[in-house]
Amino acid sequence: MRQGIHAADGPPRRPMTPSEYRRLLALYPSLLDAPSDLRDALRDTGDVSARRSGLRVFEDGDPCEGHSLLLDGSVRVSRAGADGRDVLLYRVTPGQSCVLTAVTVLGGTAFPATGTAETDIRLVRLPQALFLDLVTASTAFRRFVFTALTARFDDLMTLVNDALFRRVDQRLAVRLLRQPSPITITHRALADDVGTSREVVSRILETFAHEGLVKLGRRRIDVVDRVALEERRKLGDAVS
Repeated sequence: MRQGIHAADGPPRRPMTPSEYRRLLALYPSLLDAPSDLRDALRDTGDVSARRSGLRVFEDGDPCEGHSLLLDGSVRVSRAGADGRDVLLYRVTPGQSCVLTAVTVLGGTAFPATGTAETDIRLVRLPQALFLDLVTASTAFRRFVFTALTARFDDLMTLVNDALFRRVDQRLAVRLLRQPSPITITHRALADDVGTSREVVSRILETFAHEGLVKLGRRRIDVVDRVALEERRKLGDAVS
């Protein structure tokens, strides 16, 4: 899926360079279907801003005045739970979609979640009117936007299902199997991703290590037995 992210007011913005414009079209090829006048407007009015790792991209309740496309880095989109912990909704990387941004622009509403830069990032900001013109005038871009919405909706339904029906150890196994080993991450970040506390994650990881499923290091987890961890994902005993 491809699309982008909103850049809230704050950091300085500057005009897009020719090389950034070429990278933008490479990452978001549906833009090539847009009428030439809209591509020209994107090239001439799109501006670039940056965020350092750990800074907010948007806050829950912020108004959304435009849509932006991610050139570099990763953004974590989350929502605070009733207990104050952040629950991961999804991540956005270059060429992927921050669908909540699209929804807030299309609906004229405020953000219902928070976006945080996980790494240093660069964003190309599209004025709201230009984004809406692109959706209206370009079949490929419009299809891209709504295909991304459908895919993310399915992801969010899976998230709800996991939260309601899957045990914490199974959710953690899913998270560990989602990326290649070794995984460089803190127990706190893992806890945020699976919607529990750091203490629970640490206890489950120690159990996984005792069973020979993983090997633990400082901010590092090596998956030793992916087959057995996959079985744990399917059949895991409750560990919480």
